This record gives sequence, C-alpha cells and structure tokens, in this order.
Amino acid sequence: MSPLVTALRWHTKKIARGATALFSMLSGLLWVKARRKTPHVRVLMYHRFRDTPRDPFSVRPEEFASQMRWLAQHQLAISPDDFVAFLDGNRALPSGSVLVSIDDGFLDFLSEAVPIMKRYGIPGICFIPVADVGDSEHVSWAELAALAASGIEVGSHSYNHVSLGHLAEIEVADQLRRSRTELEQRLKHPVRMFAYPYGTRADHNSSTRNALRKVGYTLGFVTQHGAVAPDCDRFTIPRIKVEGGESMWMFRLLVRGGLDAWSVFDRIFWRLQATP
Repeated sequence: MSPLVTALRWHTKKIARGATALFSMLSGLLWVKARRKTPHVRVLMYHRFRDTPRDPFSVRPEEFASQMRWLAQHQLAISPDDFVAFLDGNRALPSGSVLVSIDDGFLDFLSEAVPIMKRYGIPGICFIPVADVGDSEHVSWAELAALAASGIEVGSHSYNHVSLGHLAEIEVADQLRRSRTELEQRLKHPVRMFAYPYGTRADHNSSTRNALRKVGYTLGFVTQHGAVAPDCDRFTIPRIKVEGGESMWMFRLLVRGGLDAWSVFDRIFWRLQATP
C-alpha cells in the first residue's frame, strides 16, 4: 500500500472516529447512557506500546500513561474478577467502569505498559497466542508467570493467532484446547477468558462460540465496539479499541461511550475488516 493511501486511510478513520465521539456527546447520547437504569461497563483493547507513526495498533507509552493516570484518578479501572462478578450480578459497578485488555503479549507490553499499570494501580488482562511466547518479539513464560503480582490476568488468544471463523470444527477445538491447556500447565492457574484473533464478524460464529463453552472458557471477547451489560452474550463480549495518535479528550469520550456507536460500522462494513 502506498504512503499516500496509508495516510488517506489514517486521516479518514481518525475523522470518522472523532466525529462519532463528538456526535455522541453533542447529541446527548452520553448523557442518556450515564443515566440508564441498567449499568454498563466497557472493555478497552490495546495491542502495542511504541511510537509508530500512523499505526492504529500502537499507542505511545506517554499516551498510555496519561490514560491510565486519568482512569486511576476517576477510579474507573476494574479487575477481571470485578468484571466477572458484575456479569454474575454479584457486584455493582458505576457506569463508565472499564476493564483494560491487551492483546498479543509483545515485549513492549512488558517493558512499557506493565510498569505504567503498576504505577497507577490499574489491573487488567492480557490475551496471549501461545505459540508466540518466548520468540524474539513476545514475552517469555517466566515473565507471564510474574504478571499475577501486577494484577494482570492471562487469557488465551488461541494457539497460533489464526482466525477461528476460517477453520474446521476440529481445528477450532484444537486451537482452543491446546492454548488453554498449555497456559494452565505453565502458569499454574485456571484460564477462563478468550479473545478471538482479529475478532471481526468473520472470525467467530455459533460453532466457535459453542466450542468455547465445551473447552471450558467462561468468557469470549470480540473486537466489535459496544458497552457490556450483565445480560450480554458472554462469548461475544464487545471491546473498545484504543488507537494511537488520539488525544485525551477522545479517550475520555470513548470511556464514557463515545465510540459505542462505532458498532454500526462494525456491522455494516465487517467484510472490509475480514481476515484474509
């Protein structure tokens, strides 16, 4: 893809995301969301923590620090246990609470994100593709085992980071079972949460959701946007993507629900997001 096309796509998406968030605020949607009777929380999704121009998956460490500091100041960050208790109806959480999730386990997650989360007392969960652990770009087993002391749970991101929606049932079951078994054996604790690689509507279906249940996962996360209520489908839990190159006003709005409406784009243009 040419630099011109890359730049055009980058700026077009930034304008669209900003317009969606501003519309949600100016139209009064955020005010309505904050006052509805059934509380809603959100799951934030991160990937890499580095300064890579025009890479939406990369958030600069200083941006991440500002975001985590703001969450800590407003007491909005919840733990995976809080999240599960909320879904079970055993814990009341204020609307606007968020669970921080991080995919892939790149080395900068450990070197940049974890110290910031520890500094501000932010818990979270990281989703790991098992086959990548310990290679030149990803964290090691020993480093993953030490995460519990930082309040960060480890979940599965499949074994080989492949789209489950493009696999046969037996292959789906193998990806789910192998990843969960090895994580539990290596880390000595149960693995209950799974995030679909890529996570678009092309990457999961009723068959993959049934497979998650059979293998023993209790929650499955996708990449479609939206808020989470206790009555949600526990195997297609939405997440809000936090992108690089966006200001704190954008982050504050998306935490409050400013990008919930992006789910419309997820539903209409999902074929453009489809995994090759």
